[in-house]
Amino acid sequence: MKIDRQAEVRRHLKADPERDRVFLLIEPHLLYLSDEQASAYLEAMDNEEYAGAFHGPTVEIIKENLSTLLADAADGVALIDLGPGYPDKSLPMVQYLKERSVPCRYVPVDVSRPFLDLAARHVEPFVEQVHPVFARFEECASHIPAEVYRYTAYCLIGLTFMNFAPETVLPLLKSIAGPGGRAMVASELLSARKTPEQVLASYRTREAQAFGFGPLELLGLRENEFTHQAVFTNGRVELQYKRREDRGHASQTQDIEPGDTVVTAVSYRYTMEQLDRLLGAHFRSHRIFASQDGGTAVALAQV
Repeated sequence: MKIDRQAEVRRHLKADPERDRVFLLIEPHLLYLSDEQASAYLEAMDNEEYAGAFHGPTVEIIKENLSTLLADAADGVALIDLGPGYPDKSLPMVQYLKERSVPCRYVPVDVSRPFLDLAARHVEPFVEQVHPVFARFEECASHIPAEVYRYTAYCLIGLTFMNFAPETVLPLLKSIAGPGGRAMVASELLSARKTPEQVLASYRTREAQAFGFGPLELLGLRENEFTHQAVFTNGRVELQYKRREDRGHASQTQDIEPGDTVVTAVSYRYTMEQLDRLLGAHFRSHRIFASQDGGTAVALAQV
């Protein structure tokens, strides 16, 4: 499958019905369509100020709770990894399973071929089979081989969970994991010690700004034509880019007019209580594991 990247971005560009001259480009896959976007993401993840607050703790939570997370996996695991990037969340799981001679089939899902190749290459030595799926999360279920589901399905989305509205992502995870399957999600948590303003600091780095601009670049726009801000509104972080009024050096595109604002990425945040209620409303049972400082959580939920 080959994606016309510019057409894909245009297809998802929508006016915000509640805000004048604000447009939404918030489908998460639009941030990963090109190799350049993949590189920008990896650069952002290398920035400790951006990723250190929640990415590192997520991996540590998984490592510290492997025996509980995989307690029901004795007969085999189908690990469906949504948006693996470098698979540092999956690797501890597949290594743990291999050490215990538990068979595992690995299914990385992404719209970025470099990330699919990266994940497959690192995980392959520890599993019996790898089935890369080049598709959006919303479309991947039909591309996953039926025999994968002979084993207990674990649908792992990690921190990408925060980029989707909960009413969208939780039913999607249930559908992909299938009856009796498991979903694993991760989230940074809001609390008295982690306020929205503190969360925003991670998104005001140069790397985060460049990464968020990716969809607009695919439209032929230049970053120096925009001002950038990260705001917290309606329970989520928004990366907003406002096109400058000066037309002197404007790109030749009419997709976005001077003075228009485009939201290219959102990231939801929850308190522990909110996350607990959301999972309870969608899954038969669940358990939440928190980092030592209470700032990050990984949840395992049973369909």
